[in-house]
Amino acid sequence: MGGTVEVCLDSLASAQIAADIVNDVDNRIELCSNLIYGGGLTPSLGLLRQCATVITGRKFMIMIRPRIGSFMYTPSEVETMLSDIDVFKSEPSVKGFVFGCLLEDGRIDVHLTKRLVDACGPFEVTFHRAFDLTPDWEQAIKDVWSIPGITRILTSGHARTAPQGAQQLNHLITWVSAAHERDPGRGRLTILPGSGIGPTTISEIKERTPNLHEVHLTASSAVVLSDTEINRRGEELGFGNEAWAMDGLKLRSVWEVVKDWEEA
Repeated sequence: MGGTVEVCLDSLASAQIAADIVNDVDNRIELCSNLIYGGGLTPSLGLLRQCATVITGRKFMIMIRPRIGSFMYTPSEVETMLSDIDVFKSEPSVKGFVFGCLLEDGRIDVHLTKRLVDACGPFEVTFHRAFDLTPDWEQAIKDVWSIPGITRILTSGHARTAPQGAQQLNHLITWVSAAHERDPGRGRLTILPGSGIGPTTISEIKERTPNLHEVHLTASSAVVLSDTEINRRGEELGFGNEAWAMDGLKLRSVWEVVKDWEEA
């Protein structure tokens, strides 16, 4: 059957590059805005609709994150998140949603997370890398798993990158698999490694986490938009002069490996 790739992107240009490895197979997109600063925010509706012209089917996992920074949200931010969920649920290309909420001590905010998950029903939900800030991974998994509707945890294994956290990722995958065997009636939960995954690390990740079946990557890097005098001046004024650009060769190289994985 092969493994699954989730491609994280924030532009139509990247969607056009990713389309040939996402269409017609069981891969998917995590759609964000502003990936270059702070890890991605909620995308615009216009971006989703444009990307859906080149990537067909119900493929898009939508990031719900109103700002960069901490994963503790004010009441007004929560209302914004709920409103965004409501808007995106009506889009035929949406597969699910991605978010994460924490308490001040780093534990999972079960109450708020459940409120958002309930608003997403019946769509899939991924709890994102806010998980990597939790002080007790086992309790964090139990908390996430206690919320019906969450199907994945996106994590780098509590490290800066997934290759650095590979040992912990293997612990997480093994722990979840054993828990599911003990209680097969509970909903299935997938550990989805992300951060630092590319052509030079994908084989190492699989070797160190043999039961791995899905990976998350951007296959992208920051590029300077223009070296003109006006753009340099704009950068001095705080407008920025970089964007997140996908490398199609990197993405294709990872997919050529993952598509031949045996099903875990």
